[in-house]
Amino acid sequence: MNEYFFDRLEVTGVMKKRILECKKYIENTDMLNLDLGIHEIEGSNLFVNVVSFKTSSQETRNWEAHKQYVDLHYMISGEEEIQINDIANMEIGMYVENDDYLPAKGNPRIFVKMYEENLCLCYPNDVHKVGIAINEMIQIKKAIFKIKID
Repeated sequence: MNEYFFDRLEVTGVMKKRILECKKYIENTDMLNLDLGIHEIEGSNLFVNVVSFKTSSQETRNWEAHKQYVDLHYMISGEEEIQINDIANMEIGMYVENDDYLPAKGNPRIFVKMYEENLCLCYPNDVHKVGIAINEMIQIKKAIFKIKID
């Protein structure tokens, strides 16, 4: 895991505490053999959703953002590209509060290549499109930590 990522965090208070809890969870959990699905860490304030799917072309993936949670993506196995743009540059759809899901349309400005043990932090203003194949479409397993914004 990239210690530099955690050392460079420019957040404080509860948010920093919860992000460091994610680090501790990764260090103390057999992530490769962790069951798919939601695992609570601090109830609805902090949990992780472990998913597995096949990457695909960017045209088949959807843009999304969130209002209630920050996403911390952790690549367990495989590789993907995550595309990001600021919410101000995007055409925003109707927010689905129960799912904390804000659909969007637009073009990417940042391209993050995610390999095993890489991390990517997406704040509410970071509209993101995940699961994009880098070289070929492959099965990946990743953890998305959902960190409640207070």
